[in-house]
Amino acid sequence: MASTWLPSWLGYSWTAVFAVILIVHVWHAAVLAGRHRLWHGVHVLMAAGMIVMFLPTARMVVPAGFGAMVFGLAAVVVAGLRLGARVRGETVGGLWLATVVDLAAMAYMFTLASFRVLWLTIALAAWLIVEAAGWASGRLYTVLEQGGLGGARTAPVPASVPSDAASGSAGPGLPGAAARPRPAVVVHGTVHATWIRVTLALMALGMAYMLLAMQFGMGAMAGMPGM
Repeated sequence: MASTWLPSWLGYSWTAVFAVILIVHVWHAAVLAGRHRLWHGVHVLMAAGMIVMFLPTARMVVPAGFGAMVFGLAAVVVAGLRLGARVRGETVGGLWLATVVDLAAMAYMFTLASFRVLWLTIALAAWLIVEAAGWASGRLYTVLEQGGLGGARTAPVPASVPSDAASGSAGPGLPGAAARPRPAVVVHGTVHATWIRVTLALMALGMAYMLLAMQFGMGAMAGMPGM
C-alpha cells in the first residue's frame, strides 16, 4: 500500500502503534465486564482492522469487501444492542453513538478503493480529529467515567445527603431536598485512564490519516494491494 502518503516506514510505525492499542484494549476487555467489555472489545476489532490497513504487504490480509461487511455489521449490532438497552429502560450513553460512527468509518474505509465520496471522507476525518482531541484533552474520558456508556437508571440522591451516604442509608425524597446526580463510578485507575486516553487519541488520528491517505494519496488505486 506504499504511496507518498503511506511509505513503508510509516506503515510499519502505525502497525506497531495499533498493535499496542490492540493489546491494551484486549487487557481491559478481559478484566472488565458488561458494556465496558463490549466497548473495549469493539476497539480491539477496530485496532485489528487498522493493522490490516497499515501493514505494508503485497496484498491486504483481509479482502476489502469482507472488511467492509464486518465493520458494517458490527456498527449495526452495537446500535441494536444499545437500542435494546434503551427499550429496557437503561440509559445508553453518548459514547456509544461515537462508537457506531467510528465503526461506520471503518466500514467506509474498506470501500475507499472502489467507492469514494470527498465530502464524506473529509467529514469523517474531521470527526475523528475532533474525537482525538477529546481523548487527548481528557474531556471524553470524563464523559466515560460519568456514565458515557450508560447503564441502569438510578434515582437521584438528595443534595442534603453526604456522598458517603449515597449507598442508601438515607433515601431520596427528604422534605425540601434538591436532587443531584449520583457520584460517577470510577472504572479505571489513573494509570489505566492514561493508557485509554492515549490509545484512543492515537486510534482516532490513525483512522483520520488513513481516510485522507486513501482519498488523496492513492490516485486511481488500480494497484492497491488486496483490492
